[in-house]
Amino acid sequence: MQPIRDIDLFHERPLLLSMTRGSFVLMAVGVGVLAAWLVGGWPHEEIGVPWAALTTLAIVGSSLVHEVIHAAAFKALGGDDAHVRFGSHAGMLYASSPGLVLPRGRFVVVLLAPAVAVSLACFAVGVVAKVPLAGFLVLAMHLSSCAGDLVIAREVLGCPEATMVEDTEGGVRLWRGDPTTAEWTSPGGKVAGNDSSMLDVAGRHHERLDAVQFSYKYIGQGTYSTRHDLYHCTFTRGDASETFPFQKITKTFGEPEKNEVLARICRDANDYMSCADVNEFKEKFRIQKMFLAIRAYDGCEREYQQLIELFGTERELRQAIRELGIHEESDETKNKDHFKFM
Repeated sequence: MQPIRDIDLFHERPLLLSMTRGSFVLMAVGVGVLAAWLVGGWPHEEIGVPWAALTTLAIVGSSLVHEVIHAAAFKALGGDDAHVRFGSHAGMLYASSPGLVLPRGRFVVVLLAPAVAVSLACFAVGVVAKVPLAGFLVLAMHLSSCAGDLVIAREVLGCPEATMVEDTEGGVRLWRGDPTTAEWTSPGGKVAGNDSSMLDVAGRHHERLDAVQFSYKYIGQGTYSTRHDLYHCTFTRGDASETFPFQKITKTFGEPEKNEVLARICRDANDYMSCADVNEFKEKFRIQKMFLAIRAYDGCEREYQQLIELFGTERELRQAIRELGIHEESDETKNKDHFKFM
């Protein structure tokens, strides 16, 4: 699979502002309808201190139920791969399953399930218990707290090329392509998929690749999600030996393989060699922020230097890159958001 976009609700200012505006709009609409209800003399239950106390408890309770529904949806649609965790950020509760990858439609169901279920429950309880005003107030306050889910759902549905969605610590990651293929994450800050154009080397003799010996050591849990495993992968060629960090969701995609890891590293080195400096790198790969460009560029350069040590010369490295089937991507297929997976 190939990443399209990383959506981080709390660190992307436009999304954060959209969520905040949406929350206030929903709250304002709710308050406006409530005021019209009271001023217009529409029938409602008696309002007093007990009513206010119970309604406040119901509003708080709806937030807890909201996250439980998220968790239930993750488990129902993600099965054994869903490892749900609860937490809070900036005073807001959340339920997440970092590393879980679902088809786009299923993930949208996870996002919207609480908004729909709790809203219907508030309406039903208000009618059955004959407390319509309290039911509507809880519904309105709950919907205003769903703004984050609604914004993410809007972004996911607005990206039709995305076939899969991964839950992350700060939001979601959109993927395109075949979900059965493995993926790896680059220290240079990019994610790549092992499409056949990159790894179509099976059964073919390649002098430089065949001369490279491969081994790896499991280190522990990775940093990209709770499901990623961190490995130290070592390549040896003659007297030269170089070790690279490598992260992978082992449970889903299996343990690291030689060509998979080497292709990812060589791809970074190829990106480094294709640019004269960090400014060209930033422009070519459409990275918005300079500090992200510098971080990605430095990571690619570091891997390039290690590969030079391994293969001896840049000419030999370029031959190995060709043997792996790595080709220069056109600017149209590059995406600045590849460099946000830091």
